[in-house]
Amino acid sequence: MKDDAVLLKNCLLAGFKNLENKREIVNSLNVFPVPDGDTGTNMTLTIKSAIQKVNNVEELTIANLAKAMSDGSLMGARGNSGVITSQIMRGFYNGFKNYDKFDVIALRDGFVESYKTAYKAVMKPTEGTILTVSREMGEFAEANYQNYSDIKSFLIDIISTGNKALLKTQEMLPVLKEAKVVDAGGQGLMLFLEGVLNYDNEQLLSETVINEDSRTMNEISDSSEEELKFAYCVEFFILTDEDEKSYRAKIEKLGEDVLAVKSEGSIKTHIHTNHPGEVIEIALKLGSLRDIKVDNIKLQHRNLHSTEEEIELFSNIPSEPEKDFGFVVVSNGEGFSKVFDMLNVDQIITGGQTMNPSTEDIVNSINKVNAKTVYVFPNNKNIILAANQAKQISDKEVYVVESKSVPQSISALLNFNQEASAQENFELFTEVISTVKTGEVTFAVKDLNMSDIKVKKNDIIGLDQKNIRAVGNDINKVSMDLLRQLIDKEDSLVTIYYGEGSDEIFANKLKESLEEEYKDIDIEVVEGSQPLYYYVFSVE
Repeated sequence: MKDDAVLLKNCLLAGFKNLENKREIVNSLNVFPVPDGDTGTNMTLTIKSAIQKVNNVEELTIANLAKAMSDGSLMGARGNSGVITSQIMRGFYNGFKNYDKFDVIALRDGFVESYKTAYKAVMKPTEGTILTVSREMGEFAEANYQNYSDIKSFLIDIISTGNKALLKTQEMLPVLKEAKVVDAGGQGLMLFLEGVLNYDNEQLLSETVINEDSRTMNEISDSSEEELKFAYCVEFFILTDEDEKSYRAKIEKLGEDVLAVKSEGSIKTHIHTNHPGEVIEIALKLGSLRDIKVDNIKLQHRNLHSTEEEIELFSNIPSEPEKDFGFVVVSNGEGFSKVFDMLNVDQIITGGQTMNPSTEDIVNSINKVNAKTVYVFPNNKNIILAANQAKQISDKEVYVVESKSVPQSISALLNFNQEASAQENFELFTEVISTVKTGEVTFAVKDLNMSDIKVKKNDIIGLDQKNIRAVGNDINKVSMDLLRQLIDKEDSLVTIYYGEGSDEIFANKLKESLEEEYKDIDIEVVEGSQPLYYYVFSVE
């Protein structure tokens, strides 16, 4: 029935708007104080992709709207939280697809199928997460639907059950209890559903039409590539009450076309620069960021100004024979990307911490590789689920090598054997990445007071792939403290990848200190150019 479909659409729009408005609440629940607490952003962008599909539905039916949410969130999924959210939306579609009424029975099936689909999608489900919240709502709906005739009353009690489950996540995962937070993904899901419940709230429904900002394309359309001094257009909001004048003065040195406009509770930033990471690092000292957008101006210009003759010329070039093997990697720095170029990687996806690529980004890159078998290296634990989802969507033979850092993928690619089979190389890559230890040095974006670690905002922190291992005020001293914990007597090589907050001179001083202490270990210094992280270390 069309009226029910209109109601469902309004509910979905309001759910998205509530999550978008409160995404920083979700981001703030990140347990560790590193500058990559982006669960709220990932979930918002995932749902945003779904809402774009919803807005394009011509024939309004319950099934069509649910399918649009499922398809849009599937391709737009970013990060682990986004992938699980997309599976929840897929489950809602499975539950709704046979109904033309938005009623108690449809809602029951939607919640039941949503948690079952999400659990099936995760190889090792962890309780105390968004999965638990989804499951307890589904179980309540299945057990109690017969007690309701009114859909709103039913939804109110389902959401109440979800919020109780959300509070229990703090007891189920010790790390959440000690940090005194609930699960971020579960909180994001509840904010979306609370928006759905309050669909008739005009404040929630306002400004729900999604229009992508075309400003960057307009700005570059009349310039020649040679005239473009700066490669990147960077835009974001800083959630802060701080004054913008001193901030603007700092970033003005890094580029041109600088905009830093203060409005209530935030500063809108726009700049053309060659160092987006440095701009973001300065901004993070004022507050949390949202709507981060980094565009490669020169690449856009090149694509925009390709003439019809050039397009025809390139389209007529005979295609090369299909290779046996191809590679897709996620890279978060120009220096890293140069290394991957030297290793003959076919497609490099810009992303990583704070910039998780979507499932669609990964699928598109896979499909561009002219090879029978494609290996995907996510290089971040928060991208692995999206990569596996892309594997299921692509028609190619795809192996996802579950690398959690860029150094792991570099070591794996150095061991690639052209003569081995696809499975043999996959097993080799998997073995190699298990032997590579990764360390990172960055700055704290908030205080953290736990039994075994105390951190203040702006402290320098050193991390392995699981925990904070060193804290201090000196970058190289923290780096040495971290590396002492990473290096074992069996290790023979340490590679120092320096980022935008450091430089080669500073990195070489660290190398000298390491060489004095570890005389039998080879130490290399490589430009990584990664944003936000002063150093990334590879120990093997």
